[in-house]
Amino acid sequence: MDPNIADLFQREGVTFVGKGKKIVDGKQTDEDAIIIGVVEKKPLDKLSKRQIIPKEVGGQKTDIVQTGRIRAGPPLEKRGYEEEIRITRQRPIFPGISVGHPDVSAGTFGAVVYAEETEEQFDQNNWSWWDKLIIAVLKWLGFLSESQMSMLSFPITKTKAYILSNYHVLTNEGMAKIGDAIWQPGRYDGGCNNDEVAKLTEFVPVSTRKPNKVDVAIAEITVDYNPEIYQIGVPKEPRYDLQVGEYLQYSGRTLGYKKAKIIALDAVTEVEYDMGLTEWEGQIIVGLCDDGSPSSEGGTSGSLWLDMDKRPAGVLYAGSKEVTCINPIKAVQEALKTKIYF
Repeated sequence: MDPNIADLFQREGVTFVGKGKKIVDGKQTDEDAIIIGVVEKKPLDKLSKRQIIPKEVGGQKTDIVQTGRIRAGPPLEKRGYEEEIRITRQRPIFPGISVGHPDVSAGTFGAVVYAEETEEQFDQNNWSWWDKLIIAVLKWLGFLSESQMSMLSFPITKTKAYILSNYHVLTNEGMAKIGDAIWQPGRYDGGCNNDEVAKLTEFVPVSTRKPNKVDVAIAEITVDYNPEIYQIGVPKEPRYDLQVGEYLQYSGRTLGYKKAKIIALDAVTEVEYDMGLTEWEGQIIVGLCDDGSPSSEGGTSGSLWLDMDKRPAGVLYAGSKEVTCINPIKAVQEALKTKIYF
């Protein structure tokens, strides 16, 4: 961690440090600043000397925003404003609705992602006409015997579809194992053994001992699905060049459709998990929605944030009443061994 950032995190109540634009009267300006999140903003006369955030860090001005405590997977409770379609059983399944491991309350089915998998095909009935022609020629020339034929295989490539969501949504913070069932809806929303829709395929563990970059997992879909994110549509190619101040949008289990502005990029954050306090690098931070409402809440974990042109920007993994933390989509793709695409 940069020494200047490490020094800031020594101050009580700091939750994130990122690159952004100075905010005046609730509006972003064009002035570059280091944005510092704190649990609670207090008057100077209520702070000790060690708690005071310097006006400049590394020659750049600072700006402070109140965040409250940032947490992944806060306890769920029925709010009364969840849309029924998002918290009930849906077939075919589609992104933007309740999903989860059987031991997890519920999170959000973020997106359908795809990956190519190559398998050896031994069944001659499934060979292509071209494969069969090559074999026939080799047999005619005497290069292949009948006994050798039984050992032949050809590689075939299959496209598989996966649910993209969070590690803590699909694995219960690492307590699950590969192959476990994933339910839709999640257990909190009435999911049961008859609601299996996918098998846990891969996850990236979250650590309390070293900095993290992503909280992500995928599960191979085993039922009919629709790739359209509810109220948004089918995602386009990912977006890697985000800018502070631009809007992002998502569709999630609890709050439905939301959009909010990016207030910080390349952020270092501290996030509370059930397993303990975790540190994060390279994160995206968005603020409140334009109407002043939170941009995330319990049950929205795993949602895919997109730019306003439907290009994936990142995966929601944590938040508070004031801010939302997002894993950049490039980091998500790089962290998974499975080469996913949209």
